[in-house]
Amino acid sequence: MRRESACYDNRMHTDVKSGIDWQDVHRGLQGIARQRAKLKAREIVLLRQAHEARIWTHFGHGSLVQYMERELGYRTHTALELVRTALKLEQLPQVSAALEAGELFPSAARELSRIATGETEAAWLAATEGKTVHEIQDMVSGLEPGDLPDAPKKPQLVKKLLSFFVGPETHALMRHAREQLEREYSGDRRMDDDELLQMILRRALETVPPHEGRPAYQVSVTTCKDCKRGWQHGAGRAFDLDPASVERACCDAEYLGDLEAEHPERVTASVTPRKRRQVHARDEHRCVVPGCRFTRHLQIHHIEFQSFGGSHAMSNIVLLCDAHHAAVHKGHLVIAGEAPDAVTFDWIHPFDRGVPRGTEGGSVPCGTAG
Repeated sequence: MRRESACYDNRMHTDVKSGIDWQDVHRGLQGIARQRAKLKAREIVLLRQAHEARIWTHFGHGSLVQYMERELGYRTHTALELVRTALKLEQLPQVSAALEAGELFPSAARELSRIATGETEAAWLAATEGKTVHEIQDMVSGLEPGDLPDAPKKPQLVKKLLSFFVGPETHALMRHAREQLEREYSGDRRMDDDELLQMILRRALETVPPHEGRPAYQVSVTTCKDCKRGWQHGAGRAFDLDPASVERACCDAEYLGDLEAEHPERVTASVTPRKRRQVHARDEHRCVVPGCRFTRHLQIHHIEFQSFGGSHAMSNIVLLCDAHHAAVHKGHLVIAGEAPDAVTFDWIHPFDRGVPRGTEGGSVPCGTAG
């Protein structure tokens, strides 16, 4: 069927209404894209040389990123990404060659540099041929360096970008909040954006003081009884959770039972309101990790995980702040022993600032610091 409202003539390659040859425009835009790709490939080579020559020292700057900000007009985030990509592509000769030949757009090379290695770059180049940048981003998301394109996704590695445009007052408040939270939990280590936002958002979602008998956070999590996967629900959408987050949620939860049951089951709790009050009183309404000063956003934790047969006995339950609770279930912190007087804390990675200096990587009896 012929459209009577067609606004261009395919035979003449000219838009009837404007008189513009659209094929000329297309060729011009393609030429600019190819030139931009060649310039970006050249820039990456020069950035590697600038890094090797420590070019920033000749201009009195403290780093290559600062040099790029002051001398080349880049924003900090853009400069960081360019430097990261330049250094990583040095280890990916096939991706670099495709970029320099104009066969790969710079944004696609940037995404491949996050995941490809010398052993997997050929497979990634083949799998992403003809893909758009957004399609490549989806392919890369949820994987880690060394994974092949057909590797199963890891929910804990899937990151989402949140952007906010705020005024000076909000910006100042955010910086102050980061400083305060890092002082309370992180000490001398800068919290990443994910940690920071989780703590701020959990504070906003804390509906009742936890010692009043209910869990501090009323968040909906669904688990599969067969595969043990979990999903957290937010504003009508379900988001995959990693196993550590599912385990952490089960430490202090109310169970609705089988959602597909013909008749609703009785609601049960992993910790009774009476026992929760007693644990809070015993642990003095604060996180028990030595040196931690958190008295809010506290959660019940089972020293021996329930999935390993741990009981709800008082000797197997302690209070942890949200940040240290996450550290336990991510495998960074190992808590063992019996509460309240025979609990030890063993840091697998010595990044916690709550443990007294000189004890990193060893066991610290509960209550020896604070």
